[in-house]
Amino acid sequence: KSFFSDRLVIIYDSFGGGTYKDFGSQRHLQERILTQIVNELAIELGLELVNDRFQINNLELKLTQYLKKASDRYSKVIIIIDAGDNNVEGANYFDKEPYIPKLWTINLPQNCYLIMSARCGIRKDLLKATNEVEELELKGFDLEASTKFLLQFFPNIEDREAFQFYKKTQGNP
Repeated sequence: KSFFSDRLVIIYDSFGGGTYKDFGSQRHLQERILTQIVNELAIELGLELVNDRFQINNLELKLTQYLKKASDRYSKVIIIIDAGDNNVEGANYFDKEPYIPKLWTINLPQNCYLIMSARCGIRKDLLKATNEVEELELKGFDLEASTKFLLQFFPNIEDREAFQFYKKTQGNP
């Protein structure tokens, strides 16, 4: 949900707390992705929920219908696919065709936006974004922010240990 009442934000977490390669999770599956996004839209709009037995074609149709309804109600509708690169890696791990890159082909209403996050380099290329997609590089935590995060879990951490953590995680977190 958004802080702005006239905007709707739906987030799909591909990483799933690191479970994206777990057999029981399989967050890369087209049905799972579409069902979650469609149902979150349904909840926000007061529309019919779908279950995982819905036909794929029907899920894609529901997605476009619900996005249209959301675009009529909200000034902006933003679908965020977090860790899209992990989603593609999960699909590859299970020898499945990745679905996430196909989301770029959805015909979105005028005020709907699709945002995907990925690590840079080869990982980013897994998303197969078209040339029309604008790229924005996010910076990682600086040493101070990384140390502050670490102190939440290890209040007695020494400066040199915090520095090593920062260097090894490359600012993530």
